[in-house]
Amino acid sequence: MALFSAGAGTWRPPLMSPEPLEPRTRLVATAQHGAERPRGWSEMSQKAVARSKHWQRHLWTRGLHDLHDCELQFRSSGEWEVLKLFQLSRERHQQLHSTASSPAAPAASPLTPMQVSEKSVKWLLFASCLSLLGFTMPGPALPGIRSRYTLHGFWTGLVAASMSMGMLVAVTFWPHKSDSWGRRKVLVWSLSVTTGLYAVQALALMYFGFQYFVLVRVVTGFFAGCNPIFKAYLADVVPSDRLPFYMVYREASATMAFIIGPTVGGILTTKFGITAPFVATAVAHFVGVIVLVFFVEESKRHVDEEGTPNYEVEEAQKDDWPLLRKVFAMSFCYVVSQTCFTFFMPLYLNDTFELAPRGIGWCLTGTSIAVLFFQVCVYKPFEKWKGLEKTGICGAVAIFIGLFFVAYTNVCPDKALDKALLCIGVLFYAFGSATFPTTVPTLLAQSVPKHHRGKVLGLDSFMNNIGRVLTPLCLGFLYGRKEWNRFKCFFVAGCASLLVAFLLEWVRRERTRT
Repeated sequence: MALFSAGAGTWRPPLMSPEPLEPRTRLVATAQHGAERPRGWSEMSQKAVARSKHWQRHLWTRGLHDLHDCELQFRSSGEWEVLKLFQLSRERHQQLHSTASSPAAPAASPLTPMQVSEKSVKWLLFASCLSLLGFTMPGPALPGIRSRYTLHGFWTGLVAASMSMGMLVAVTFWPHKSDSWGRRKVLVWSLSVTTGLYAVQALALMYFGFQYFVLVRVVTGFFAGCNPIFKAYLADVVPSDRLPFYMVYREASATMAFIIGPTVGGILTTKFGITAPFVATAVAHFVGVIVLVFFVEESKRHVDEEGTPNYEVEEAQKDDWPLLRKVFAMSFCYVVSQTCFTFFMPLYLNDTFELAPRGIGWCLTGTSIAVLFFQVCVYKPFEKWKGLEKTGICGAVAIFIGLFFVAYTNVCPDKALDKALLCIGVLFYAFGSATFPTTVPTLLAQSVPKHHRGKVLGLDSFMNNIGRVLTPLCLGFLYGRKEWNRFKCFFVAGCASLLVAFLLEWVRRERTRT
């Protein structure tokens, strides 16, 4: 309460320490944008603004709005302690008011350092790109593999599902072991084994029957479940205030694999045959092993910054398992849409537009370039504007719209519009693929302690691989030579992405209420 000195009639602030902020409000006052925001952000922001107005009402009254006037008055009377308290109060008010009223504005404090060098993270992203070439390079060779073995429907889908079957085992074992063995050690082991197995796939494709080729792909999948380990490494070493953006960079490195892979795979398939992409993938994985061994640092032990096990955080986050189940469901539905586009798009381009492997490669590369553009140039400002959950919702809806336009090109009565609709659909799909995927690992990393991230991200990858197994097999029954069958295939996959948007909105409202 404002006080007046006796006789002089001048105002003096109370000789007491400023009222301490509540812990939850202090988080709002000091949080940077992109940091791990606590639940109840909107409510805490309102509390912070109210507290800010409380400071303004008690400290900036009686005409003393200018700090210079205060300094002159208090210096003349020699009351230095009062002046110091007033300056501290004003600084606290300005910090709290600016942060609470505009939570999207970045703080001016220095960035939290990473646990490893930034070069190590960049080399890890490069190795992540190399590891994904096994999924992207053989894509343009799929029509040739179908012709090589005279495959139809279910059996064509089995080519893609076979490797994911093996990964169902891998993602339940390797990510969990990386929590204790170390991220880099498991990554080196995984890429070393798959280097040899991709070469064996090429030999099986050249000299043996379909059943042997599928068997080798299943065995390759046993050692190929390292994608969640890359994410867990980033979650370990990158501070939470920068984690969403580094997850975008990881997705961008994956997009580079989708840019390079189809183009190189299409050229190699055209010039050297359907075995060439598998040999090139083996070489890429070998380069990835060299990068991991010589240029990537091992992440620290999975304890908190004080060096003690993170039991308190684990205890506090046990109630987040209902949220994790919803996130797993979102991840599964998203993979249904993604697998449909990744696997059936080469067949669709060949059957509908009669494109050769090189043309298929260029189309898939163009899609990946669009995804990379949205990731690098659009995601960061869009996420600052909308927030993590709303950005993911927009991305999921965009994927639905994109797959619908792709499906409609089969049944559109005006065939002159086919290519225009295809381009529009691809652009919508590219925007969704750039803005949604980082939502899942970021939510998971924020919901569990460090020493459980490998396990939880492995469970997420397990759900993903169930989707990668079931999607080609189930949608393979829908996809066929008839136009309406192709429409059903892509439309069903689009509806799965629409379900993702509803689940994410449910999660967003729960996180806001609690």
